[in-house]
Amino acid sequence: MSFSPVIQRELNQLLAKAVDSELAPEERERLEQLVLGYPDRLRYMVDYLQLEVQLQAEAMVQQGVVQDDLDPPPVLAPLCPLPAKPRRWRYLPHAMIIAVSVAIVLGMIPQPSPPKHQFEFTPPRITQVVATSRPPAPVAALSMQTGAVWKEERWEEGKIFREGDRIELLAGEAQISIGCGAEIALKSPCVLEFDAHDRVHLVRGELAVHVAEWARGFTVITESMEVVDLGTTFTVSAGDDNQDETRVIEGLVRVHPRNNLPKEQRGLLVSKGESFVIAPDGEHQNQPLLPEVLAETFDFSSVVPYHPITLHNTGHGLAVGDEDPNWLIVDAPGGESVSPEYATVCHPDERYVANEPDLSQWVSVPTWRTAEPNSKYTFQTRFDLTGYNLSTIQLFGRFLADNGIQQVRVNGHEVEVQSWIDNVQGQEFGHDQFRFVDITDGLKQGENIVEIDVWNGTFMPVRSAKDITPNPMALRVEWYAFGKRTEEHPAVKPRATNM
Repeated sequence: MSFSPVIQRELNQLLAKAVDSELAPEERERLEQLVLGYPDRLRYMVDYLQLEVQLQAEAMVQQGVVQDDLDPPPVLAPLCPLPAKPRRWRYLPHAMIIAVSVAIVLGMIPQPSPPKHQFEFTPPRITQVVATSRPPAPVAALSMQTGAVWKEERWEEGKIFREGDRIELLAGEAQISIGCGAEIALKSPCVLEFDAHDRVHLVRGELAVHVAEWARGFTVITESMEVVDLGTTFTVSAGDDNQDETRVIEGLVRVHPRNNLPKEQRGLLVSKGESFVIAPDGEHQNQPLLPEVLAETFDFSSVVPYHPITLHNTGHGLAVGDEDPNWLIVDAPGGESVSPEYATVCHPDERYVANEPDLSQWVSVPTWRTAEPNSKYTFQTRFDLTGYNLSTIQLFGRFLADNGIQQVRVNGHEVEVQSWIDNVQGQEFGHDQFRFVDITDGLKQGENIVEIDVWNGTFMPVRSAKDITPNPMALRVEWYAFGKRTEEHPAVKPRATNM
């Protein structure tokens, strides 16, 4: 600071009155004399007012005050005439209005040109949002049923199952379509759990599986073995007597017994016409199928299997500092003149859950730690639905954002999602705070565009007016999507249905 303590003391007194809207006309003139033409004093004034804004925001949140509870502040004339602005800010703390005026004088933010149309902008409510647990993704759908009686409730065809769901078929038969491209036929009584998009757990009962070529690697586990598809049709049974068996009707599987397997041997191959049995005592053996057993085949041809839909998780497979070719920032503080730029993979803030390059990472602007407060950033990604039956699409996103999401749009149409702003003291952004968005409307054949409006708040720890604390902003998205093609994709030729 190059000016004297006397000047600093006078500035403090005048700025305190300005914040409280008690600045008399002659005091205003004195403030102009003190700061205009003196860059160091102007810088000091901006730092002072920024600190006031941060402290007011902190007090508002701690006291449970939301934006709508504030009375509109009196208009404070700027230190120099200002042109009409395209946004009319309402319900902001007095210090924010002063800070905007001073910033324009300083040339720190560009003076906007007069707009053709005025429009309203109301900042989001500052409220505390209770975070949900990391939401499970949809992984399968009930495609067919015959005389099915379920323990849970009566389900219609089309019922969606998510990760972690457990179903129990008490009577009848049913067919489940897995999003990755596997088809499962269940015979009662049967208990099945959905572990992941490419993995199920057969607790008890019998099922048959046909796996499309693009879903190779689909896995069925029981208490005593793990059966991995290598391009095939097979059955798995898990008995109450702890005897488990897999039978290969077509193709090949790899079986991993959970015990009694030599350490150097990871798994055993089982081919067409063979079965692999694990007895209650843990002993296992391969044996050929009897002709009548091999003839018990299954009809999967009446159902078109699902295809995974390619969408791009933020930062997938990239390094920190890399631009993400699949994500753009198309709107940022500065108005419509902002040119789209690639989102950049950023280091997680100390409050963020760690990046997972094989799954998703945080992305933002290159200067993400000092993003503009009280501002909106719009992220955009694209995906292709050419050849898909739109009525079969299941599109699900997990979102994390600092400080929250205002709106999600698909092809310009707003998605029905309750917006949220995580703007509380010590806010963390972990796995248990992923929000989920289901997208079923607004989709079209060909290229689709998703836009996500991220709101960056102002809640930051403050130590002194000279310590301008970073204000990070970042987004993280994980997609799960599948659908059926419009063209025919027969799984196998029609055959007699027996189990």
